[in-house]
Amino acid sequence: MVTKGKELEYGSTLIFINKIDLSRNSLMGEILDELTRLVGLGTLNLLMNHLTGNVLKNIGNLRWLETLDLSKNSLSRHILERMSSLTSLAQSNLSLNNLIGRIPSGNQLQTLNDASMYKINPSLCRSPLLTKSLGDGTSDAPTITGSSVEDE
Repeated sequence: MVTKGKELEYGSTLIFINKIDLSRNSLMGEILDELTRLVGLGTLNLLMNHLTGNVLKNIGNLRWLETLDLSKNSLSRHILERMSSLTSLAQSNLSLNNLIGRIPSGNQLQTLNDASMYKINPSLCRSPLLTKSLGDGTSDAPTITGSSVEDE
């Protein structure tokens, strides 16, 4: 790694890396789950690449993660329930992907109640998006009948 004009080589000290910004690098393929070994990671920015597949399988290992930006990629699987164990997460952006299924609820994800972090993922459902899950017949959205609103 080159920082401030000095070339640094990391070996066993990789666990101390706090920030990774690989945004706008035309990276392709799945996100390597090996990133979850960087347990001290506070920021992970993979914005605007060509990444596919799932949000990190073992993302729950990143207990100190405060900022996660995976937007503008081609992620196309479920958001894993393990994301709800990221208790330090203060900012997250998963928008502009092809993620599917229900958005996990619980813990920190409930405090990040901003629908824009999930926008343009047409097959996602649940609060804060208030849309139905395909095939499960459930919704967190109110049902409008006549002039009254009833919760399902």
